[in-house]
Amino acid sequence: MNAPRPRPRATYTAQEEHELQRRLARGDATPSCPRCGATCAVVQAEPRRDVAYVRDRVVARCPSCGGTVATESAARRVATAVRPPVGTASLLVGAAVLLAASAVPLAAAGQSSVGGTVPAPCHEGEPCGRATPNPGPVVLELAAGARSVALGGAFWTRGAEAGAIFHHPSLMSGSGFGTSWQRFHDPESIGDGVDFLTMSGSAEWMGGVAGVGLAFLQYNTSREALWAWPRDASNLGGHGRTAASAYVATGGFARKVGGFALGAAVKAVGLRVGTTRGVAAALDLGASREVGPAVVALTVQNLGPDLAMGLAAPRVPVAPRVTLGAGAGRTPVGPLDVGGTVRVVRTGAGEVLAGGGVEVAWWPLVRRVFIARVGLLRVPGDTFGSSYEFTFGGGFAGDRIRLDYAYQRHGTLEDYPPLAVSHTFGLAFR
Repeated sequence: MNAPRPRPRATYTAQEEHELQRRLARGDATPSCPRCGATCAVVQAEPRRDVAYVRDRVVARCPSCGGTVATESAARRVATAVRPPVGTASLLVGAAVLLAASAVPLAAAGQSSVGGTVPAPCHEGEPCGRATPNPGPVVLELAAGARSVALGGAFWTRGAEAGAIFHHPSLMSGSGFGTSWQRFHDPESIGDGVDFLTMSGSAEWMGGVAGVGLAFLQYNTSREALWAWPRDASNLGGHGRTAASAYVATGGFARKVGGFALGAAVKAVGLRVGTTRGVAAALDLGASREVGPAVVALTVQNLGPDLAMGLAAPRVPVAPRVTLGAGAGRTPVGPLDVGGTVRVVRTGAGEVLAGGGVEVAWWPLVRRVFIARVGLLRVPGDTFGSSYEFTFGGGFAGDRIRLDYAYQRHGTLEDYPPLAVSHTFGLAFR
């Protein structure tokens, strides 16, 4: 006796696929087949942590005619049906934060612009530059990682990023390693540039996540202003003839407690100018929580004593700063995935910075993702008002590796050429 021939797999028409997808979007767990009327089996395919990028998907298959349809998970499609896409919401939130921050008056009246002017004279045994813009080593003010640079300095709060230890220690999660190299230079100068290197890694440990990080900045300064310059990234163009460097070596731990993720990082901050050097310890504390589709993180950084630069040298402050960040993961918008992130920072000088960006991903093949990013950073100033710095970049994610690039112009959008520009290259493993 001949064995029964297998039933051929049906191919749905575009109208039939749309009808079945509509039923799945309504949350129907037992949709009927639009072709033969049989009850379809629905299987949920959730994201996997061992691959770089997989969407939430549901697959509906008719056991009678063999028709199959794959679409986004019902919960996510229902959510996007009742509210604007998260990517659009991120743009609106980012714009609102930037506008709100631009209306906040500076806490300290009479401060210099953040452009990097020389502070008041320093006296032996007294803190140097507390009343000046962004006091302390400039390495503490730079965004770590190509992804953050491209997104207006804001950290991607929704996802496992090894660089979280530099921005929000409470967001450390999973195991991974990341490194980036940022090169600053003056567009009108052919001299040497400035290098900023970061490395970070994290791993699960003791019911939480432990991480380590190292950031190293090498630049030149002027003999006339050893402690005063540079105070801002816009002045990192390779000027001066005195070699200088700064570093941050940090280790941290994060763990979930209730509905919150709590994190702390202890770090050593070092500064060398010529033959004079100093080091100090500092502490970062933070907490984060999921709020709807977004993750919100609040972090207080640089809690610690001043840098003692020698018996006859003034002390350099390690100024505390507070950062509030929020971001939503990428959500399907047609053939693309769109997400965004924002941040607001109150510096040690009492100034308020705001920035954010949008990330768009396109994956023509499974686990082969092409990414584009664009961001904007608001920098306050007294003399000419607030200025805005433009950032953009891109990346490629495949399997467990991601390559990133970011460009930033330091100076107002009207400046041509800008005070300084930087190119950042990043590499991350998961």
